[in-house]
Amino acid sequence: MAAPRRAATAAPPAVPPAAVPPAVAPAARWLLPLLLLLVPCATAAPKRAPSWDDWGRRAVYQVVTDRFATPGTQTAVAEQTTCPSLSDYCGGGWRGILRRLDYIQGLNLNALWTSPISANSFGGYHGYWPTNFFSTNPYFGSEEDLRTTLQELSDQGIYNILDVVINHVGYGSDVHTPAYQPFSDPDLFNSCDGCGAYCDIPDNATLEQRWDCELSGLPDLNQSHPYVRQQLASWVKTMQGQLSIHLLRLDAAGNVHPDFFPWLDEQTPFQMWLEIFSDQLELLDEYEAVRGGANYSYLSFPLYYATLDCFANVAPIDDIPGVQCEKLSTARKALHHMGADTRRLGFFVENHDTDRFLSLRDDLPAYRNALAHALLSEGIPVIYYGAEQGMRGLNVDSTNREPLWQTGYSVSHPLYTFIRTLGWYRGWMDLWAEPFEEHYFDTATYVFSRGSKMLVVLTSGVYNSSNLRPDAYQLTELHQFAGTTLCDALHSWYCVQVGPSGAVAVEASPTNEPLVLVPSKWMRLPEFFVPLAARPVLWQQGLAVTLVTPAVAALVWLAGLYALHCWYAKRFQPLADLAAAWRANAPRCACLYSARAAAEGKPAPVSLPSPLAGGTVDTSVKSGRTGSEWVACAGNGNTSSYGGGSGDEFEADQSDWGVDLEEGALPTRWPSVGVMEYLGSVKARRCLLQSLVDSLKADPGMVMHVCLEYAVPHLGLVSELQYGGLGKVVETFIAHTTRPMMVCAPMYRPFYGEDGRVVHFASTSPIMTVPVLVGGTQRKLVDVYITSTPASVDVPPIFFLLLASEVFCHRTRGTIYQHASEEEELTFFSVFNQAVAHVAEALGVTSMQFHDYHGALSLMYLPPRLQVRALLVAHNADYNGTWHLGSAEREAWIYSMLNIPLTRHSRSLCEHAGRFNMLRPLLEHMRLWQQGLGVVAVSPRYATRCYDKFSFMWKLPPGAVCGVLNGLPGSEGHATEGVNVGDLFARKASAKLALQLAKGLQVGEQHRLLVFLGRITHQKGCDLIALAARDILIACPTAQIVMAGPVGDETGEKARVLLDKVVDEFPGRVWNAAGQYVAGEEKERLCLATDFFLCPSRFEPCGLADIEFGWLGAVQIGHNTGGLGKMPGYYYTAELDCVQDQALRLADAALRALAAPPAEVRALAEQALRAQFPPRRMVAAYDRVWRRLRGMRFKVAPVDVPQMAPAEAHFYADQWLEDNTPYDPKAAEERQAQRAHRELRTWAGNLLLLLMQASRRALPSVLSLLWLSDCLKAGSIQYVTAPTVASIAASPTATYFYCYAGSALAFQALGLLLPPLRYIQLAACVNVAAVLLVLWSLWAPQAAEVLYLINASTAATWGPMAAFIFLDLPKASVSEHGPAVMGYADALQRAMSVAAVTAIMRSQGSADISGFRAGGIALLVVAIWFAIWLLRPNGLSPHFRHYRLRPRGALTLLLRLRRAWMAATAVTTLDSFALGFLLSTIYKLQYELTQWYMLAFALTCLAASAALAVLLISRLGRRLGLRLMYGLAALPGVVLLQAVLVMYGGVPGLYIAATVVGALNIRTNMVGLLTLHTLPTRETFTLIKTLQVVLGSLSIVLGLAFGGAGGSPAEIWAVVAVYEGLRLALAAVLLRTHRRENIAKP
Repeated sequence: MAAPRRAATAAPPAVPPAAVPPAVAPAARWLLPLLLLLVPCATAAPKRAPSWDDWGRRAVYQVVTDRFATPGTQTAVAEQTTCPSLSDYCGGGWRGILRRLDYIQGLNLNALWTSPISANSFGGYHGYWPTNFFSTNPYFGSEEDLRTTLQELSDQGIYNILDVVINHVGYGSDVHTPAYQPFSDPDLFNSCDGCGAYCDIPDNATLEQRWDCELSGLPDLNQSHPYVRQQLASWVKTMQGQLSIHLLRLDAAGNVHPDFFPWLDEQTPFQMWLEIFSDQLELLDEYEAVRGGANYSYLSFPLYYATLDCFANVAPIDDIPGVQCEKLSTARKALHHMGADTRRLGFFVENHDTDRFLSLRDDLPAYRNALAHALLSEGIPVIYYGAEQGMRGLNVDSTNREPLWQTGYSVSHPLYTFIRTLGWYRGWMDLWAEPFEEHYFDTATYVFSRGSKMLVVLTSGVYNSSNLRPDAYQLTELHQFAGTTLCDALHSWYCVQVGPSGAVAVEASPTNEPLVLVPSKWMRLPEFFVPLAARPVLWQQGLAVTLVTPAVAALVWLAGLYALHCWYAKRFQPLADLAAAWRANAPRCACLYSARAAAEGKPAPVSLPSPLAGGTVDTSVKSGRTGSEWVACAGNGNTSSYGGGSGDEFEADQSDWGVDLEEGALPTRWPSVGVMEYLGSVKARRCLLQSLVDSLKADPGMVMHVCLEYAVPHLGLVSELQYGGLGKVVETFIAHTTRPMMVCAPMYRPFYGEDGRVVHFASTSPIMTVPVLVGGTQRKLVDVYITSTPASVDVPPIFFLLLASEVFCHRTRGTIYQHASEEEELTFFSVFNQAVAHVAEALGVTSMQFHDYHGALSLMYLPPRLQVRALLVAHNADYNGTWHLGSAEREAWIYSMLNIPLTRHSRSLCEHAGRFNMLRPLLEHMRLWQQGLGVVAVSPRYATRCYDKFSFMWKLPPGAVCGVLNGLPGSEGHATEGVNVGDLFARKASAKLALQLAKGLQVGEQHRLLVFLGRITHQKGCDLIALAARDILIACPTAQIVMAGPVGDETGEKARVLLDKVVDEFPGRVWNAAGQYVAGEEKERLCLATDFFLCPSRFEPCGLADIEFGWLGAVQIGHNTGGLGKMPGYYYTAELDCVQDQALRLADAALRALAAPPAEVRALAEQALRAQFPPRRMVAAYDRVWRRLRGMRFKVAPVDVPQMAPAEAHFYADQWLEDNTPYDPKAAEERQAQRAHRELRTWAGNLLLLLMQASRRALPSVLSLLWLSDCLKAGSIQYVTAPTVASIAASPTATYFYCYAGSALAFQALGLLLPPLRYIQLAACVNVAAVLLVLWSLWAPQAAEVLYLINASTAATWGPMAAFIFLDLPKASVSEHGPAVMGYADALQRAMSVAAVTAIMRSQGSADISGFRAGGIALLVVAIWFAIWLLRPNGLSPHFRHYRLRPRGALTLLLRLRRAWMAATAVTTLDSFALGFLLSTIYKLQYELTQWYMLAFALTCLAASAALAVLLISRLGRRLGLRLMYGLAALPGVVLLQAVLVMYGGVPGLYIAATVVGALNIRTNMVGLLTLHTLPTRETFTLIKTLQVVLGSLSIVLGLAFGGAGGSPAEIWAVVAVYEGLRLALAAVLLRTHRRENIAKP
């Protein structure tokens, strides 16, 4: 008999729930390999009482509960002293079984037979002397302990066998138990008629005597009595309802009438094992004769005795014919003859009622042969506890029931490993389903096979002179093994090849060991079967590898670099190169020593010569020019009155004004006398100023326009002061204002003569000179001049307050916005804005109209008492005066250059998205003081674009940005008045013919002329014209294209080169005048000859050229954006900032125009002729806005200014030059070559970073996972049953998700705090540490699980890196480059998934440590190479060193565009749940094919990622654009189709489902790409990415839990239906909000 296992914690249902695999593992990308961490190798328990087929998959471990393990926490040494007598209780219990559960599972035995659980009479430690059936044995533990133990065993996939004593009761009552409950009536027992003297069973008893007499004097129950039957059935049903049990073992069934068992079978759903303790086959035949359809079987004592006769060489048993091992065959035949199914029999070698084998024959090989027969035969094996420790003992003195704890529970005992190995092969190879076939037997040998999976050769080893050991066994008819190489699974390294006919000669084992021959592909190394706790710790090897590998990796890296050097130099001279390197680095070492000595106050022993002219190296960084460094604007050497004065002159200016200027301070007050009073004192000689003062008194709300472009018509200065359309708009205000106004602007070169003095104000001195401070130390003076338009009764006066300074005087119209350096740019705007503030304060101006960002910063210098009403005219908000802040030192430098105090308040006013933004103070002023009103864009549509696209405007209330279309002078009454339209079109035809003839175009009126005239730049979309030209010319043979104008940037140069190629391809149809300035008569002729004007501007705030061409009868073809679209024409709308997409849309619009009927085109042209844009309407609209505005306050200048490091200063200076150097056609080719080379290096570096990110994300975790998987699973088969949502959510797999989500938050915080380069370097070092952890776990396998969890906790280091990719390529476009980069990154990660799944499938059960170590070392080398690359001074571009993520304000931005990203996050979270749910459901329904499904799924996702990227960047994808993305993101029914295929498609459906699930990956990728379109900054992107990772990880756990714990198909369909409906709704919300919040459109 045997000892029980753990008790159940709660009463389970009568039918046990189904078994599913354990919960699965990490973040969505790495769910695939982690799902396979604990792939079950055999079938789990079904959702019903287990059938005999289910039991065929089981191997039973039998324990005597009292002798297996104590329930306390004693050590093995302490437990040895707890059993003074083997005839009494020793202290074992049910809780002890739970303590040693891993010991049982390590044997690969997945069913447990424990002792009977009822209360026993005194000394009934074994459980077979029951006195109270309905009470549990208190010596084993409480009822709660019993329930907990059995339930835990069931949850762990272990079946429980309940041992039931039905034949008798105990010897009597004692003080602990009442007498015989519920059988206290003597009539319930059999009488002693026909029995021995003591009512016991006599020798040579008849069958009736065996059934009715007492067994060993135990009162024998009368099972024919109705009450006895009723009570026994009631007890069984009670146990069935309260405990988790799976089979009943009926003790002493051979002493009970056979007719009782068919009746009992009807009372319980469980299978039953009858103990017929006899070698008499006729007794067993009695039970078979009455069995009928009853569901019971037997513990096979006939085969037990045959086993002893064969392997233990005991006295022969006469009842079974044959000699020794022959009886194994004859016993089977006898059992088959009587109808017993040997597959249901319990095969055992020993048990609690027999002598232990080694006490009968002390021969370990014979014992292993006997155990192999039990474990590998067709029946259900039963292993008695202690067999794995080689315990000995006899039944007569109970030494066969000694406590197991005396052995120390060794898992390294050879017999433990032997049983573990055969148990693994039995379960892993599913031997229960393979047919059993005998092939050979004799007195000492027994050979059988299990299908085509195993051939077993057993021997007793009993050989003598009459029975010689054969050299080989000649086996035939092994057709199932034909051509197969069979090897011994017990690691004797013996292999044999089966011939094509199925014949083979198997050599006999010289040591009499069993031969378990399996196909070579099933072979496992010996280390595989060594339990984790017994594996050796080889720390010396691990330490050696840890030290040697980095050194070797570094040497290989250096060798590779030197090899490249030699290849480029075309020579190989290592000694000379080494000497040169030493000489080159020696001065550096000396310099470092010198600097250290100087710091310590010692004389420097070495001075470093200058590398240039022999002087010393000056490493200081000049913060700015001093006053004495400035020269006169003209070349005569004279100094102007406003610049370059000496310090004395500056002091004189201070004394004149009575201003107290301290070092580093800007004057914050004016003279003690009032400003207006002081100005009044000079009215005698400054009548203009007096006029201005009078006007201000009469109209305190008079507006001062602040701008950099303007016109002074009364002085004849108009175009000389204008660079673009902004100056024309200001000129329109000047010409058409209905109220007096002021213009405050700089004085440029046209105001000065050759001598550098002011020409237009020669007889007038400045009305004031104001000092400004730049950089904390530079003091500059600005003279303020005044002029006014001539006085008139009808025309209000315009006062010009012009600022003269050394900063402005050298500029012309073409260089207004050009600066030689970033420092000069900051100086320019600092001086201008401070001067504007001085003027506004001096005059008491309360209404200021700012044109773009130019003077917006002046509000920061005004005192709080001056309540200013401010209005911003947004001419081109894409350029808004920003500087990246970077480090704290650079931030302080920028603030000091602009003379703004660096405080929390000033930061909140000036900073946005990690940059200093000149527009922010003005916008914050409007938000705080003007209810958000005051922004006017130059066209209504541009107003909408500004508010939707520019995140710095999002704090303004909705609708705050209004649009007023610019007026155009001369538009009133121009139209067709006095003009014959027919004559105009005749002139147009003549002009076209003349132009064609002059420019070499094909001549003819049938040709349609498409013209672009203007600056050839990126903003104007000229590259789109060049790309679309070929499509237009091919589709329309009559089309001709002209592109003329100066090239303004490198995009324009590329457009010129592309169009040159088109000219060669289509001679006579293209005139490429890019780079030519077309003016005068040639321009007039070109405008008049134009049929269609091309205006594909990426963004065009207002647009004037379209009006100019429209008034000459040209129809527009262009982008319907901003101010465009106001003239009749054919327009398109671009949804994505993608060159190919916009070029295709331009070509489509052009072809629509060319295909339109002539009458339609003529009507549009006439409509354009009648278009009007009255300036007075514009001025009136601005006047209405002015009536609604309010004001703001002043701040104090800083004192202490931290300095930037030289490297940082140089970087930003170079970066500024890169972005702001004017385009020079002469240097274009060289600059483009340099930029192409730089971009190539940038792309290569970033693609390497993506590779590192993918490898960091996968490889260390995968390698650690593989090793942990083999450590946990090697030689072990795990069965998991009845999981619940709570159990899966608390599993180690879910713990990984929690670690992953937590690490994502932690590392994201680090990513926000550290510079990108430092964080990437940290990630590289963590990668090295992670691989080292993996390697250490290879040499210390006991720590594998802990190291794996640590590794999992660092797996999210890749997260912040996602925000740093392409940091050094700021012009990369999400629409343009996003699909390709996404495809590359996702393909890399999917390739890692494929590698992971393949490696898991190949490594399962291999325990090939050498392969793991080689892979780990190779991965360590790669990780070290990454670290070396990134730790080099120039490993990455300086962008990564000086850039900072600045999350300030990111939350505000996210709340502004909250709908799209919230919907996208909900969709991705839902998709993560679906992925976990799907895989867990497939895992449960198709467990045998899960690995192949995973591989197909991974391959499909890899192919889908690559195909998706190719599709999106293809011509078709670009043409479809967002429509394609929307369709893929919202693709419905994927999970529904999956469910149908998995549940009803069988194996083919499973593989189709694996292919279809790639669509799930495509949908998720598309949602991610769409989300990028709505996130304005890297900061917002990284925050949302982290949120999605955290929510995705948790939702995967939830999906796994619901999928794993889900039950019926109805529940699965319910989840699928809810998911599909919810996702469809969320996708609709996403698509609807995406169009509104998409900021990626041009």
